[in-house]
Amino acid sequence: MTSYERLRILHRSLLRQPPSEAALRKLLASLPAYLDNIIRIRPALETEIDYGRQQLQRIQRRIAPGQFANTEAIAQGLHEALAPLFGS
Repeated sequence: MTSYERLRILHRSLLRQPPSEAALRKLLASLPAYLDNIIRIRPALETEIDYGRQQLQRIQRRIAPGQFANTEAIAQGLHEALAPLFGS
């Protein structure tokens, strides 16, 4: 299974069952590597990857260190940031 396929599955599940705070922290830390791998596999998605990276940075800046006020809002933001990769 490729990084793209794994991320697509994760993207689908973000809104159905928002991850725990620990899972969101892990996801936020791993997303840059996922996006790097996807750009190598699917260079035609460069615009979508750039958008996802920009949105990820915005989300990370909004989260106060050590605090996750609303995991559902963060999951929603990540879902929206990744949606262009999957034609959503």
